[in-house]
Amino acid sequence: MNLEEAKDIIYPSKEEKESARKTKVNELITMTKQNSENSSTLETAILNTYDEFVHHEQMARDLAKKFKIPYSRTITTTSSRQLIERIQMNLQEIAAKVAGAKVDENTTLEDAKRISTELTSQLDEISYGVEVSKGFSELIQANRQQAENDIKRGIYERVQVAIENARVQRYTEQKASIQGEKVGFLGRIVGKQQLKQQKLENLDLKIQLAQRQAEKTPQGETYSIREMLVDMRLCVDNELEGKFTPEIQEIYQMIKSTYQDKDAREFSEQYIQRLAGQRLVAQGKSGLPTVQNGSARRFGKTKAEARMLETENQGLRQKMLKMRTYSLKTDRMHSEQEPDAMVVFEQKLKGIAINTQPNSRVATRNLEDTLELW
Repeated sequence: MNLEEAKDIIYPSKEEKESARKTKVNELITMTKQNSENSSTLETAILNTYDEFVHHEQMARDLAKKFKIPYSRTITTTSSRQLIERIQMNLQEIAAKVAGAKVDENTTLEDAKRISTELTSQLDEISYGVEVSKGFSELIQANRQQAENDIKRGIYERVQVAIENARVQRYTEQKASIQGEKVGFLGRIVGKQQLKQQKLENLDLKIQLAQRQAEKTPQGETYSIREMLVDMRLCVDNELEGKFTPEIQEIYQMIKSTYQDKDAREFSEQYIQRLAGQRLVAQGKSGLPTVQNGSARRFGKTKAEARMLETENQGLRQKMLKMRTYSLKTDRMHSEQEPDAMVVFEQKLKGIAINTQPNSRVATRNLEDTLELW
């Protein structure tokens, strides 16, 4: 390479410099115009997402109040509102800097490079924020589902408590009646004392099972309102001789009046009773004991009846053991379920707030923290 060729590389011609100037100026003009649209898009997406979260929370709170169940999940305990205000301030400051840049067709190449150095990184962060905000619709859907699931879990727990109360009350009454029975000398010979002990143990186990079932709230699962109705119908028909307790009646009718409009057929009494019957048959086939309604058993002799009760009691103990194992598994499942949409939204806002800070207010940015937030 001779000296003249080297000079051409080191010292570009006037035409090349003008071409580079125009290219840089046009890039800046396009970028600054696009920033106004990007800033508006980002702010709108953030505000709409926050409003949707608040709306879902209010709907959930209304249902919680109606069903008399607790509901504590709220976006107001997060820093989301403060982060939104911080992002809005960042966008306003950047917009003011863009407006003061004064880029036009007469801007020199040196000025264009200086302005580009000052603005490009921040305008790119706003553009990236817009890309991040495109995933907010998924967060809205996740939050809606999580709020709905929290309400259904609360209703499920109330249903189980109502069923537990009905069972415990009935078994306690039966236990008191059996305890009052007198067993004479002849009765002891034929095994009535043994039968009485098995009956009392049977009722004690059923009381414990009822209490354990009420405590067992499946985590990380989809709660079915229809299956809750089946639970109550099965209890009423098979254990309470078809008579609703006031507590079960209240929540049963409340569920139907709230959810029946979504699918009238699936909430009809005929369909619920049919499902309850199918569940009862399935329970019998599973080998697990089904709770009897207290009517006299026809097992023949007293000692044979006592042996049958002893077998049933063993089955009840096994069922409680399985329930303990199931509870441990579901606790682990709960710890592995998807993250709270509110927490994810807050993390996204932190990332946007940090990365859209005007350079004049940024001392140093921790790259690892910034990447984690995104």
